[in-house]
Amino acid sequence: ATALFVGGLPPHKPNLLPRPRQHIQGYADEGLRTLVLAERVMDPTELSSWQERHKEAACAKCDRQEQLDALADEVERGLELVGATACEDKLQEGVPQCIQTLRKAGIQVWVL
Repeated sequence: ATALFVGGLPPHKPNLLPRPRQHIQGYADEGLRTLVLAERVMDPTELSSWQERHKEAACAKCDRQEQLDALADEVERGLELVGATACEDKLQEGVPQCIQTLRKAGIQVWVL
């Protein structure tokens, strides 16, 4: 989570990163789901251009996902951190026992 959120933040504000990064890493270390909120103001011309390219990429017959991923990376650059939070996401009733049974059967289980 930390790597994903830090990638979009501008490099010219390094003093903003250490404390939020520590908090987010702490949340993740505790097994909590993290949510990071950031924003970027786009002028109308830039937004219109990006939307048109996104529309074209969404209809592409070749390399659609690659084009969409590149556009997502583009729009997620230069973000300003607004805040971060975390919440506990407990497993539903019966899931721990199910995981234990699967492991006993030799099935590897990953919870992401």
